[in-house]
Amino acid sequence: MNVNLNMNKTEKNSIKKSAQLALCAFLTLFATTLAGAFSLPERVDFYPIAKDGEETPAETKFSESEEKSLPEKEKEKEPAPDVARGENAVFSPIPVVPVNDEKTAKAPIVTSGYETVSVFDVSTGKVAVMPFEEYILGVLLSEMPTSFEDAALMAQAIACRSYTLYKQNAGTYHENGAQLCTSPSHCQAFCPPESVSFARYEKAKAAVDGTRGEVMLFDGAPVLAVFHASSDGKTCSSEEVWGGKLSYLSSVDTAECFNPAMDITKCYTFSPSVFSDKLGVVPSDIYDIKLEKSASGRVACVNVGEKSVSGGDFVRLFGLRSNSFDVAIEAEAVVITCAGYGHGVGMSQYGAQDMAQRGYTCHEILAHYYTGVSFGKIG
Repeated sequence: MNVNLNMNKTEKNSIKKSAQLALCAFLTLFATTLAGAFSLPERVDFYPIAKDGEETPAETKFSESEEKSLPEKEKEKEPAPDVARGENAVFSPIPVVPVNDEKTAKAPIVTSGYETVSVFDVSTGKVAVMPFEEYILGVLLSEMPTSFEDAALMAQAIACRSYTLYKQNAGTYHENGAQLCTSPSHCQAFCPPESVSFARYEKAKAAVDGTRGEVMLFDGAPVLAVFHASSDGKTCSSEEVWGGKLSYLSSVDTAECFNPAMDITKCYTFSPSVFSDKLGVVPSDIYDIKLEKSASGRVACVNVGEKSVSGGDFVRLFGLRSNSFDVAIEAEAVVITCAGYGHGVGMSQYGAQDMAQRGYTCHEILAHYYTGVSFGKIG
Protein backbone atom coordinates (compact mmCIF):
# COMPACT_ATOMS: atom_id res chain seq x y z
CA MET A 1 0.00 0.00 0.00
CA ASN A 2 1.38 3.38 -0.98
CA VAL A 3 0.83 6.18 1.53
CA ASN A 4 1.29 9.80 0.53
CA LEU A 5 3.58 11.29 3.18
CA ASN A 6 3.65 14.71 1.59
CA MET A 7 1.57 17.20 3.57
CA ASN A 8 1.19 20.86 2.92
CA LYS A 9 2.30 23.47 5.47
CA THR A 10 -1.25 24.11 6.74
CA GLU A 11 -1.80 20.43 7.50
CA LYS A 12 1.52 20.19 9.32
CA ASN A 13 0.76 23.27 11.45
CA SER A 14 -2.69 21.90 12.29
CA ILE A 15 -1.23 18.58 13.42
CA LYS A 16 1.47 20.34 15.42
CA LYS A 17 -1.07 22.58 17.19
CA SER A 18 -3.30 19.61 18.03
CA ALA A 19 -0.32 17.75 19.46
CA GLN A 20 0.63 20.75 21.62
CA LEU A 21 -2.87 21.11 23.04
CA ALA A 22 -3.07 17.38 23.72
CA LEU A 23 0.30 17.48 25.51
CA CYS A 24 -0.81 20.46 27.60
CA ALA A 25 -3.95 18.60 28.66
CA PHE A 26 -1.94 15.48 29.47
CA LEU A 27 0.58 17.42 31.59
CA THR A 28 -2.19 19.13 33.54
CA LEU A 29 -3.87 15.77 34.22
CA PHE A 30 -0.54 14.22 35.18
CA ALA A 31 0.28 17.09 37.57
CA THR A 32 -3.16 16.77 39.12
CA THR A 33 -2.55 13.09 39.78
CA LEU A 34 0.73 13.87 41.55
CA ALA A 35 -0.60 16.77 43.58
CA GLY A 36 -1.47 14.75 46.69
CA ALA A 37 -4.46 13.98 48.87
CA PHE A 38 -6.13 17.35 48.34
CA SER A 39 -5.86 17.14 44.56
CA LEU A 40 -9.36 16.67 43.24
CA PRO A 41 -10.72 15.74 39.83
CA GLU A 42 -13.32 18.44 40.39
CA ARG A 43 -12.36 21.98 41.14
CA VAL A 44 -12.71 23.21 44.70
CA ASP A 45 -10.83 26.50 44.42
CA PHE A 46 -13.10 29.38 43.49
CA TYR A 47 -12.43 33.09 43.21
CA PRO A 48 -14.57 36.04 42.20
CA ILE A 49 -14.36 36.92 38.51
CA ALA A 50 -15.68 40.31 37.57
CA LYS A 51 -17.88 40.33 34.47
CA ASP A 52 -18.63 43.38 32.37
CA GLY A 53 -21.86 45.03 33.46
CA GLU A 54 -22.54 42.47 36.19
CA GLU A 55 -20.14 41.92 39.08
CA THR A 56 -20.82 38.20 39.52
CA PRO A 57 -18.16 36.26 41.40
CA ALA A 58 -17.45 33.04 39.59
CA GLU A 59 -14.48 30.79 39.81
CA THR A 60 -10.83 30.97 38.88
CA LYS A 61 -7.70 29.55 40.30
CA PHE A 62 -3.98 29.44 40.11
CA SER A 63 -1.42 27.34 41.93
CA GLU A 64 2.21 26.27 41.92
CA SER A 65 3.29 23.48 39.59
CA GLU A 66 0.97 21.15 41.50
CA GLU A 67 -1.99 22.24 39.37
CA LYS A 68 -5.49 21.41 40.56
CA SER A 69 -8.35 20.65 38.18
CA LEU A 70 -11.63 22.49 37.97
CA PRO A 71 -15.22 21.77 38.95
CA GLU A 72 -18.50 23.11 37.64
CA LYS A 73 -19.26 26.84 37.75
CA GLU A 74 -21.27 28.00 40.68
CA LYS A 75 -22.44 31.50 41.43
CA GLU A 76 -21.79 33.13 44.77
CA LYS A 77 -23.17 36.25 46.37
CA GLU A 78 -21.22 39.40 45.68
CA PRO A 79 -19.91 40.89 48.93
CA ALA A 80 -21.68 44.09 49.88
CA PRO A 81 -19.67 47.16 48.90
CA ASP A 82 -19.84 48.63 52.38
CA VAL A 83 -19.74 47.25 55.91
CA ALA A 84 -21.72 48.72 58.78
CA ARG A 85 -19.52 50.74 61.09
CA GLY A 86 -20.14 52.21 64.50
CA GLU A 87 -21.07 50.95 67.96
CA ASN A 88 -23.12 48.02 66.68
CA ALA A 89 -20.50 46.75 64.24
CA VAL A 90 -19.26 43.25 65.06
CA PHE A 91 -15.59 42.88 64.19
CA SER A 92 -13.02 40.39 65.34
CA PRO A 93 -9.63 41.89 66.22
CA ILE A 94 -7.06 40.85 63.65
CA PRO A 95 -3.34 40.99 64.45
CA VAL A 96 -1.86 42.68 61.41
CA VAL A 97 1.89 42.52 60.93
CA PRO A 98 3.23 46.05 60.38
CA VAL A 99 5.14 46.74 57.20
CA ASN A 100 8.85 46.62 57.95
CA ASP A 101 10.33 49.62 56.14
CA GLU A 102 13.87 48.42 56.84
CA LYS A 103 13.21 45.24 54.85
CA THR A 104 11.45 47.04 52.01
CA ALA A 105 13.59 47.41 48.93
CA LYS A 106 14.07 51.05 47.94
CA ALA A 107 15.61 50.38 44.53
CA PRO A 108 14.40 48.23 41.62
CA ILE A 109 15.24 44.54 42.15
CA VAL A 110 15.70 43.93 38.42
CA THR A 111 16.34 46.39 35.64
CA SER A 112 15.52 44.51 32.46
CA GLY A 113 14.02 41.35 31.04
CA TYR A 114 10.55 41.76 32.52
CA GLU A 115 9.03 44.36 30.23
CA THR A 116 6.83 41.78 28.52
CA VAL A 117 5.03 38.50 29.25
CA SER A 118 4.38 35.68 26.80
CA VAL A 119 0.93 34.21 27.41
CA PHE A 120 -0.66 31.10 25.92
CA ASP A 121 -4.38 31.70 25.30
CA VAL A 122 -5.93 28.29 25.88
CA SER A 123 -9.17 29.32 24.17
CA THR A 124 -7.49 30.16 20.86
CA GLY A 125 -4.33 28.06 21.03
CA LYS A 126 -2.19 31.12 20.30
CA VAL A 127 0.71 32.70 22.17
CA ALA A 128 0.67 36.47 22.63
CA VAL A 129 3.48 38.69 23.89
CA MET A 130 2.15 41.69 25.80
CA PRO A 131 3.49 44.46 28.05
CA PHE A 132 3.93 43.24 31.63
CA GLU A 133 1.62 45.79 33.26
CA GLU A 134 -1.05 45.28 30.60
CA TYR A 135 -1.05 41.59 31.45
CA ILE A 136 -1.43 42.38 35.18
CA LEU A 137 -4.42 44.60 34.35
CA GLY A 138 -6.12 41.76 32.46
CA VAL A 139 -5.45 39.33 35.31
CA LEU A 140 -6.82 41.75 37.92
CA LEU A 141 -9.99 42.25 35.89
CA SER A 142 -10.50 38.48 35.89
CA GLU A 143 -9.54 37.74 39.49
CA MET A 144 -11.36 40.35 41.60
CA PRO A 145 -14.58 42.40 41.21
CA THR A 146 -13.92 46.08 40.73
CA SER A 147 -16.65 46.76 43.31
CA PHE A 148 -14.02 45.88 45.93
CA GLU A 149 -12.22 48.62 47.83
CA ASP A 150 -9.19 50.30 46.25
CA ALA A 151 -6.79 48.85 48.84
CA ALA A 152 -8.06 45.30 48.17
CA LEU A 153 -7.65 45.77 44.43
CA MET A 154 -4.15 47.17 44.89
CA ALA A 155 -3.23 44.22 47.12
CA GLN A 156 -4.55 41.85 44.47
CA ALA A 157 -2.56 43.63 41.76
CA ILE A 158 0.67 43.25 43.75
CA ALA A 159 -0.12 39.59 44.44
CA CYS A 160 -0.76 38.90 40.73
CA ARG A 161 2.41 40.75 39.74
CA SER A 162 4.45 38.81 42.32
CA TYR A 163 3.05 35.49 41.12
CA THR A 164 3.82 36.39 37.50
CA LEU A 165 7.41 37.32 38.31
CA TYR A 166 7.78 34.12 40.35
CA LYS A 167 6.65 32.05 37.37
CA GLN A 168 8.97 33.91 35.01
CA ASN A 169 11.92 33.39 37.35
CA ALA A 170 11.08 29.71 37.79
CA GLY A 171 11.54 29.18 34.05
CA THR A 172 9.02 26.32 33.93
CA TYR A 173 7.57 27.46 30.64
CA HIS A 174 4.96 25.75 28.49
CA GLU A 175 5.94 23.45 25.65
CA ASN A 176 5.11 26.24 23.21
CA GLY A 177 7.51 28.59 24.99
CA ALA A 178 4.88 30.70 26.77
CA GLN A 179 5.75 31.82 30.29
CA LEU A 180 2.15 31.70 31.51
CA CYS A 181 -1.27 30.69 30.20
CA THR A 182 -4.85 31.86 30.62
CA SER A 183 -6.03 28.58 32.20
CA PRO A 184 -6.96 29.27 35.83
CA SER A 185 -6.16 25.64 36.65
CA HIS A 186 -2.53 26.17 35.66
CA CYS A 187 -1.59 29.84 35.87
CA GLN A 188 -3.84 32.92 36.14
CA ALA A 189 -7.12 33.79 34.49
CA PHE A 190 -7.06 36.71 32.05
CA CYS A 191 -9.72 39.13 30.82
CA PRO A 192 -8.84 41.34 27.82
CA PRO A 193 -8.98 44.92 29.15
CA GLU A 194 -10.69 46.13 25.96
CA SER A 195 -13.63 43.77 26.60
CA VAL A 196 -14.89 45.43 29.80
CA SER A 197 -16.85 48.59 30.54
CA PHE A 198 -15.07 51.92 30.87
CA ALA A 199 -15.89 52.14 34.60
CA ARG A 200 -14.43 48.72 35.34
CA TYR A 201 -11.39 49.42 33.22
CA GLU A 202 -10.67 52.71 35.00
CA LYS A 203 -11.09 51.20 38.49
CA ALA A 204 -8.75 48.28 37.78
CA LYS A 205 -6.23 50.42 35.91
CA ALA A 206 -6.00 52.80 38.86
CA ALA A 207 -5.07 49.87 41.11
CA VAL A 208 -2.45 48.61 38.67
CA ASP A 209 -0.99 52.07 38.02
CA GLY A 210 -1.03 52.89 41.74
CA THR A 211 1.19 49.87 42.45
CA ARG A 212 3.13 49.88 39.18
CA GLY A 213 6.08 47.50 39.34
CA GLU A 214 5.54 46.59 43.01
CA VAL A 215 6.14 42.99 44.04
CA MET A 216 6.47 41.02 47.26
CA LEU A 217 9.84 39.54 48.12
CA PHE A 218 11.13 36.97 50.57
CA ASP A 219 14.90 36.80 51.02
CA GLY A 220 15.14 39.02 47.96
CA ALA A 221 13.18 36.71 45.64
CA PRO A 222 9.60 37.11 44.35
CA VAL A 223 7.05 35.07 46.29
CA LEU A 224 4.57 32.47 45.11
CA ALA A 225 1.58 34.71 45.85
CA VAL A 226 -1.29 32.22 45.76
CA PHE A 227 -4.65 33.36 47.09
CA HIS A 228 -8.19 32.10 47.66
CA ALA A 229 -11.68 33.53 47.98
CA SER A 230 -12.37 33.24 51.71
CA SER A 231 -11.53 31.39 54.91
CA ASP A 232 -13.38 30.71 58.14
CA GLY A 233 -11.22 32.41 60.77
CA LYS A 234 -7.82 31.06 59.66
CA THR A 235 -5.96 30.56 56.41
CA CYS A 236 -3.96 27.38 55.69
CA SER A 237 -0.23 26.92 55.44
CA SER A 238 1.18 25.66 52.15
CA GLU A 239 2.45 22.60 54.03
CA GLU A 240 -1.06 21.65 55.16
CA VAL A 241 -2.53 21.79 51.67
CA TRP A 242 0.29 20.83 49.29
CA GLY A 243 2.93 19.30 51.56
CA GLY A 244 5.68 21.79 50.70
CA LYS A 245 6.62 24.39 53.31
CA LEU A 246 7.06 28.04 52.34
CA SER A 247 7.44 30.15 55.47
CA TYR A 248 5.66 33.14 53.95
CA LEU A 249 2.61 30.93 53.27
CA SER A 250 1.81 30.28 56.94
CA SER A 251 -1.58 30.04 58.61
CA VAL A 252 -2.83 33.44 59.85
CA ASP A 253 -6.05 34.84 61.28
CA THR A 254 -8.63 36.24 58.87
CA ALA A 255 -11.82 38.00 59.93
CA GLU A 256 -14.28 37.99 57.02
CA CYS A 257 -16.37 35.38 58.87
CA PHE A 258 -17.10 38.05 61.51
CA ASN A 259 -18.09 40.67 58.95
CA PRO A 260 -21.90 41.03 59.07
CA ALA A 261 -22.03 41.95 55.37
CA MET A 262 -20.13 38.89 54.15
CA ASP A 263 -21.85 35.51 54.10
CA ILE A 264 -19.13 32.95 53.47
CA THR A 265 -21.13 29.85 54.40
CA LYS A 266 -23.21 27.51 52.30
CA CYS A 267 -25.38 24.56 53.33
CA TYR A 268 -25.72 21.34 51.32
CA THR A 269 -28.56 18.94 52.11
CA PHE A 270 -28.66 15.25 51.18
CA SER A 271 -31.03 12.44 52.01
CA PRO A 272 -29.51 9.77 54.29
CA SER A 273 -29.66 7.22 51.45
CA VAL A 274 -27.84 9.49 48.97
CA PHE A 275 -25.27 10.44 51.62
CA SER A 276 -24.53 6.82 52.50
CA ASP A 277 -24.45 5.74 48.84
CA LYS A 278 -21.88 8.44 47.98
CA LEU A 279 -19.67 7.27 50.84
CA GLY A 280 -20.21 3.61 50.09
CA VAL A 281 -21.45 2.70 53.57
CA VAL A 282 -24.64 1.20 54.95
CA PRO A 283 -27.24 3.80 56.02
CA SER A 284 -26.93 2.97 59.71
CA ASP A 285 -23.21 3.85 59.68
CA ILE A 286 -23.81 7.52 58.95
CA TYR A 287 -24.96 8.05 62.54
CA ASP A 288 -21.43 7.15 63.64
CA ILE A 289 -19.56 10.00 61.97
CA LYS A 290 -16.49 11.79 63.31
CA LEU A 291 -14.49 14.62 61.74
CA GLU A 292 -10.75 14.96 62.27
CA LYS A 293 -9.66 18.57 61.84
CA SER A 294 -6.33 20.29 61.24
CA ALA A 295 -4.87 23.19 63.20
CA SER A 296 -6.59 25.63 60.81
CA GLY A 297 -9.97 24.03 61.50
CA ARG A 298 -10.29 22.24 58.17
CA VAL A 299 -11.36 18.63 57.88
CA ALA A 300 -8.44 16.29 57.32
CA CYS A 301 -10.40 13.03 57.62
CA VAL A 302 -14.03 11.88 57.87
CA ASN A 303 -14.62 8.63 59.77
CA VAL A 304 -17.97 6.98 59.07
CA GLY A 305 -18.41 3.67 60.88
CA GLU A 306 -15.37 1.61 59.91
CA LYS A 307 -14.62 3.70 56.81
CA SER A 308 -12.26 6.68 56.61
CA VAL A 309 -12.38 9.29 53.83
CA SER A 310 -9.87 12.10 53.44
CA GLY A 311 -11.18 15.65 53.65
CA GLY A 312 -10.24 16.21 50.02
CA ASP A 313 -12.09 13.13 48.81
CA PHE A 314 -15.13 14.15 50.84
CA VAL A 315 -15.08 17.58 49.19
CA ARG A 316 -14.93 15.91 45.78
CA LEU A 317 -17.77 13.48 46.54
CA PHE A 318 -20.17 16.17 47.70
CA GLY A 319 -19.07 19.13 45.56
CA LEU A 320 -18.17 21.43 48.47
CA ARG A 321 -16.45 24.80 48.20
CA SER A 322 -13.73 23.94 50.69
CA ASN A 323 -12.75 21.38 53.30
CA SER A 324 -13.84 23.66 56.14
CA PHE A 325 -17.17 22.07 57.02
CA ASP A 326 -19.35 20.39 59.65
CA VAL A 327 -21.86 17.58 59.19
CA ALA A 328 -25.20 17.31 61.02
CA ILE A 329 -27.18 14.07 60.80
CA GLU A 330 -30.90 14.78 61.13
CA ALA A 331 -33.90 12.45 61.05
CA GLU A 332 -34.54 12.75 57.32
CA ALA A 333 -31.58 14.73 56.06
CA VAL A 334 -27.83 15.16 56.27
CA VAL A 335 -26.80 18.82 56.35
CA ILE A 336 -23.24 19.87 55.51
CA THR A 337 -22.40 23.44 56.48
CA CYS A 338 -19.36 24.63 54.53
CA ALA A 339 -17.46 27.83 55.33
CA GLY A 340 -14.97 29.56 53.09
CA TYR A 341 -14.17 29.12 49.45
CA GLY A 342 -10.99 27.64 47.99
CA HIS A 343 -7.77 26.01 49.16
CA GLY A 344 -7.21 28.53 51.95
CA VAL A 345 -3.54 29.35 51.28
CA GLY A 346 -2.18 32.89 51.02
CA MET A 347 -4.36 35.99 50.81
CA SER A 348 -8.09 35.67 51.37
CA GLN A 349 -9.83 37.93 48.86
CA TYR A 350 -12.86 38.50 51.07
CA GLY A 351 -10.48 38.97 53.99
CA ALA A 352 -8.59 41.59 51.97
CA GLN A 353 -11.87 43.34 51.24
CA ASP A 354 -12.80 43.21 54.93
CA MET A 355 -9.47 44.72 55.93
CA ALA A 356 -9.68 47.38 53.23
CA GLN A 357 -13.11 48.40 54.50
CA ARG A 358 -11.59 48.86 57.94
CA GLY A 359 -8.95 51.22 56.57
CA TYR A 360 -5.89 48.99 56.17
CA THR A 361 -3.56 49.78 53.28
CA CYS A 362 -2.69 47.33 50.53
CA HIS A 363 0.77 46.79 52.05
CA GLU A 364 -0.67 46.09 55.49
CA ILE A 365 -3.08 43.57 53.96
CA LEU A 366 -0.30 41.76 52.13
CA ALA A 367 2.11 41.84 55.09
CA HIS A 368 -0.59 40.14 57.13
CA TYR A 369 -1.39 37.32 54.71
CA TYR A 370 2.17 36.69 53.47
CA THR A 371 4.34 36.29 56.55
CA GLY A 372 7.68 38.08 56.59
CA VAL A 373 7.57 39.57 53.09
CA SER A 374 9.13 42.85 52.02
CA PHE A 375 8.31 44.98 49.00
CA GLY A 376 10.36 45.97 46.00
CA LYS A 377 9.92 47.17 42.44
CA ILE A 378 10.80 45.69 39.10
CA GLY A 379 12.41 48.40 37.04
